[in-house]
Amino acid sequence: MRRAIYSEIVCNFASLQGIVFFAEKDAILKPIIGENFRRGFKRVSYDFVLREAALYYSLGHPEIDWIDSLYRGWEQVINGDFRDDETRFRNASFYTHMVLSFIKNRQLSKRLIFSVSPRWVRRHCRGSLPSVPYVDIEPPGKIERVRRRLDCISYCAWKKLRLD
Repeated sequence: MRRAIYSEIVCNFASLQGIVFFAEKDAILKPIIGENFRRGFKRVSYDFVLREAALYYSLGHPEIDWIDSLYRGWEQVINGDFRDDETRFRNASFYTHMVLSFIKNRQLSKRLIFSVSPRWVRRHCRGSLPSVPYVDIEPPGKIERVRRRLDCISYCAWKKLRLD
């Protein structure tokens, strides 16, 4: 079930990322970001997990909180009441960046995200993740510093060799 939810997250991220990309280029698309995203928005697996308590608690407390905040944000992009179209656009752009931040800060499993992603999404994420900052509430421990160093090495290797 976790794989199905991650697949939905990737699908929603890809849909919103494309809408934000084109709205950035063409101001005519900014007023209809919510309508366009509504067409591609998927929520079936997430709703199923919310109804089944055993599945909900099997995901783990921190992970389901991060997933829940993503889905709430996406619902806000679709149904939110915004002052103007630019505010809706910035909100949509924020939630595309939030997915990348969750991947980089290990709130979502990078391995699982990449395993359910199409090739172009993996390339986009790998190209964008080095510019996304880590979020530190407290100084990182030794294991986290090693993981970050390995992340840096893997980003450099991917950039140099274009591995997919």
